[in-house]
Amino acid sequence: MVSLLNEAYSSIGRALYNLKWPTKLEYNEGYKFEYRSVRQTMITVLVVSQQSLGLNCFGFFEFTQERFWELLSFLGGRRY
Repeated sequence: MVSLLNEAYSSIGRALYNLKWPTKLEYNEGYKFEYRSVRQTMITVLVVSQQSLGLNCFGFFEFTQERFWELLSFLGGRRY
């Protein structure tokens, strides 16, 4: 699940990177606040999409694929 989320997350960044928004976005003195806001949002999305996502269990530990397999092997060895 985490791997799928990371792939979807990074694909958003790749799609945004491949758009031509930097050349299409024109500065206009009447809309300088909106211009800066759009640029800041786009750059933030690009930077954040390069970071890996992680799921945690209520802040106790990060739930990774490795932890998932550890949990399955632990539960597989128990008899109910």
